[in-house]
Amino acid sequence: MCRNIAIVDHSPAWQRWLERAVPDRSDLNLTSFDSPKALLRSFRLCEVDLLIVAYRLPDIDGFSWISALRETVGSSQARIIALVSRDDEVGRSMAVLAGANVAYRKGIDGDLLRQDMLRWVGSDAIPQPHGKADGQAALPLFDPRSFEGPEQAELPRQRCVVLGFLERLNSKLSLLRLACMGQDGRAVQILGEFAHECRAVGALRACERTEGIRQELLAGATQPGDVVVDYFDILVRTARAMAEWSLKGTRADS
Repeated sequence: MCRNIAIVDHSPAWQRWLERAVPDRSDLNLTSFDSPKALLRSFRLCEVDLLIVAYRLPDIDGFSWISALRETVGSSQARIIALVSRDDEVGRSMAVLAGANVAYRKGIDGDLLRQDMLRWVGSDAIPQPHGKADGQAALPLFDPRSFEGPEQAELPRQRCVVLGFLERLNSKLSLLRLACMGQDGRAVQILGEFAHECRAVGALRACERTEGIRQELLAGATQPGDVVVDYFDILVRTARAMAEWSLKGTRADS
């Protein structure tokens, strides 16, 4: 019997990240949508077995959105997984109160989400590739559509935020290098704060890798030299992508 899975997130980059958590099985029908309206236009919710949805969407009250989903799918076997940003503990709690079975953090709880999916579909499932994935599967270096906050609708303000991030990045590289090689509380704090900055400005791949290193330091693991080199290569390529995007926008305005 085929089971239907629906993903709802307004960012194509986060849609792809969520899709990677779904096991590769012929009996799973996966469809992604960029808004609740698109979901409702194309899908009968009574036939959905699993919903993986962003708690906060543009112009949508998260609590009402999750509550409406739970009421529609009722108390059947349908499972609702909500996704929140890194520090949105309020949203995480509210999503569960509204009816989500569980809430995970975008870019951070990827392993937990994959484990959840494996339990849901059965132990014979094959997870899709993770880790040092190829360019198609990995999160993008930079996605301005993933900006957090009111900057989403203000391109001039977005460019200012990006340039500010790039200026701070240049002065943080030495500190980040030392943090990658350290295992004390200060190193963990530095990496956690930087992961948050990356997430807020749309530097998605840098966010994921920074948080991954942070979690490994918390677990007591040291970082091999090649891993640190690869991490800084991501930072350099991210900075280049952000600078090119900002320059294109400046030329368009002139």
